[in-house]
Amino acid sequence: MRLIKFALPDVQEEDIAAVTQVLRSGRLTEGPQVEAFEQEFAAFLHGDCYAIAVSSCWAALYLSWLALGMGPGDEVICPALTHVATAHAITMTGATPVFVDCDPQTGTVTAALIEPLITGRTRGICVMDYVGNPCDAVPILCLAEAHGLVVVEDAATACGALYSGKPIGWGAHCAAFSFYPAKHITTGEGGMFVTRHQWLADTVRKMRAFGITKNPVYDVPLLGANYRMSEMQAALGRGQLRRFPQALEKRRQNWRTLANRLIPMCPPDVQVITSDHGGKHTAAHAAYCVVMQLVGRIAGRRDILREHLKKAGIETSVYYPRAMPDLTCYRAPQPDDWWAYRHTREIVVSSLALPCYQQLTESDMVYIADQVEEGLPR
Repeated sequence: MRLIKFALPDVQEEDIAAVTQVLRSGRLTEGPQVEAFEQEFAAFLHGDCYAIAVSSCWAALYLSWLALGMGPGDEVICPALTHVATAHAITMTGATPVFVDCDPQTGTVTAALIEPLITGRTRGICVMDYVGNPCDAVPILCLAEAHGLVVVEDAATACGALYSGKPIGWGAHCAAFSFYPAKHITTGEGGMFVTRHQWLADTVRKMRAFGITKNPVYDVPLLGANYRMSEMQAALGRGQLRRFPQALEKRRQNWRTLANRLIPMCPPDVQVITSDHGGKHTAAHAAYCVVMQLVGRIAGRRDILREHLKKAGIETSVYYPRAMPDLTCYRAPQPDDWWAYRHTREIVVSSLALPCYQQLTESDMVYIADQVEEGLPR
């Protein structure tokens, strides 16, 4: 029986050698590897931006909201379908996340869903590129500009995705990327803060290191903490980034192979969540994983299929196990209308994420598709 993990870091001998070289150098933090990684990541995106390496994607999100001045009394509209880190980054500034439902085809938020939630207390909008699918950003950015709101993009699973032909994150005030082991690029733990605004970059660069400045003299002009990335992490990330264009193409090839076999299965009982939001702005997903949703007569029987795949040696995941408003930490004192987050709640109970990372072969993708077809509830 095959064993196909849901995610597998692509750590090669050149990565191990690069990390070993850093260890032998004696310079383990605040050195040339981090600076080079930042410059290379910014160049990979679009060149006209600032990239600041931090300890996690959550740190990048949190520092974004802090630098933008969020605090008690402020509201930030936040996806109901997301990782808890997205909301925590808002909450820990003292601001309040206001959850918004998602588009059922893409899993992302839209301007039409966001607009009714804007109040006099709203100061920001958080968008999230669901499993690597870019949100339809232009209408959201126009809405934000009309109301004087800031936008932060959670791109944790979307490294390499394109929107209107450009790398995602170009239109938001800030974007945050993740280098967790399951992601496209890994540094073990780590993240990257990205912005086009120099003042935001300067602020976050200070905040990630206790707010300290040393030029022209040592001073601490603002609060900060230790959110730095180590030299070893950066060395690992640089090697991953060099190979990333080829890795991304293989991921997309695997995604197409699997999705094209899933889509014809028992229509309309199986749907594949895609980056096609139907707008005039084109989007290319990052092939983080393939998310299929069981609908119609087999909706809600996802766990039967998941157990079958587990017995066949195929690891799966769920993005995400519960809607944000249903978590104890964020549950309102009074039960909300179920329909307010209908599409989010449908996705969390009926969707299943399948692997498509670059180390998998075409034969692996065919095997996954065959096992899905065999295990589908009839």
